[in-house]
Amino acid sequence: MLEISVDLEIIKDMSESERLQYLDCLLHVAKRFSPEREGNLSVALGSPNSSALSQRFHMVLDHGSTKFRFRYLKNFFLALPIIVLLFFSCFTVLESYAIDPDDARGTFELAKDTSYLVINPDGGYDIYINHQYCGTISEMHDSFSGLSIYRNLEEAKQYEGNH
Repeated sequence: MLEISVDLEIIKDMSESERLQYLDCLLHVAKRFSPEREGNLSVALGSPNSSALSQRFHMVLDHGSTKFRFRYLKNFFLALPIIVLLFFSCFTVLESYAIDPDDARGTFELAKDTSYLVINPDGGYDIYINHQYCGTISEMHDSFSGLSIYRNLEEAKQYEGNH
């Protein structure tokens, strides 16, 4: 990888004919320092397996071409979703929503089919759940916006008694 990195740095401003001369020089060095002649000192150039040298040749020949850039862009865009998921997984915790039974004891849920409001003559609204008085509120909040509002308890019993 280090040799390929150096190759790409060296050839970045070379013309195609200069690249071919550079490859010819690499081939010359590989032949000169082959394992039979000098021992196995150079891993990439003198290895019996020519795949490292072949890979260097392909990188030098393909560098700057659309095919070369597309291959690396394609790899980048394939890796991008994984990188994004890993990044956001550090900051996001997915948990199911559950209320501890000890915390739920003594609370109630305001549902449209079981809850309603009655206008209190002293101001505010009385909250009824399952036809039982639960308390009085002084002002309307979003959590009460879907509930029916009645002028008095008789009107509420008339409409809510049908449920």
